Amino acid sequence: FLTSIRATGVAARTVNRYYQALKQFGIWLVKTRRSPFDPFEGLKPLNESADRRHVRRALTPEEAEALLHAARTRPLKEATEARIHAGVTDKERERLTQLGEVRALVYAVALGTGLRAGEIRRLRWCDIDERRRVVHVPAASSKSRRDQSVPLAEVLLDQLVAAKPRTAKPTDPVIPAGMFPNTLTFHRDRESAGIEREDETGRVIDFHGLRTTFISWLATQGVHPRVAQALARHASIETTMARYTDLALLDVQGTVERLPLPGSAPKAKKRGRPVSQPRTWDRRGERRTGT
Repeated sequence: FLTSIRATGVAARTVNRYYQALKQFGIWLVKTRRSPFDPFEGLKPLNESADRRHVRRALTPEEAEALLHAARTRPLKEATEARIHAGVTDKERERLTQLGEVRALVYAVALGTGLRAGEIRRLRWCDIDERRRVVHVPAASSKSRRDQSVPLAEVLLDQLVAAKPRTAKPTDPVIPAGMFPNTLTFHRDRESAGIEREDETGRVIDFHGLRTTFISWLATQGVHPRVAQALARHASIETTMARYTDLALLDVQGTVERLPLPGSAPKAKKRGRPVSQPRTWDRRGERRTGT
């Protein structure tokens, strides 16, 4: 069965979901005595790391700034360039300006919270808790089907408050209907910002890459992996560290330079800095020190 599914060209991750279902079914068969043995005992999961179809990269802060600027200005800029002779009416200018601001806000929310596209699209104003500075993700919107909350940076909360219409009702969507950027719009904004879709190693940037960026930025700030896992709302810390952390943004060179290697200790003492063991984290998020 799994071989036939695999033959259709689906990803290893999809096949492994079927694998988990079959394993649970086998356990149930034995528990309920419908079978004297587990018929799926010999099954092995596929290696997902060796079969990743899209390896995403994170944006640098400069690229993120360029993307927001492009999203904010592109609608009006393109309309103005296309209507050199006819011009753009004041009403149309206002609409296009708002469209650009909304698109930039969508990207800013994704970069600042790690929320998925569907979660942002379904946000209502009542989900934004200004007093506690959190955004609530209802179970119906979250991937885990559980109510979740994500903290908001003050600068992002200010942007959301500024974008809220004075006549907005609590149940109104944060992103007006028809203004959420689709895949084509995102890539046009990306191109306008001068960001290549694929880098020299084959890693790509797409809308979900903004979530990768959020989690990778946490790593650059030295956030404990378990805190990053909580903010990413991942069930597994391995998912946070292996699939969503872009090592290209991490100061790996600086990290090895800080190792207490033979010959480096006197140099550290000379500068008046105590030599201590480097703090690192393993794939499970457990703290470990150099040996």
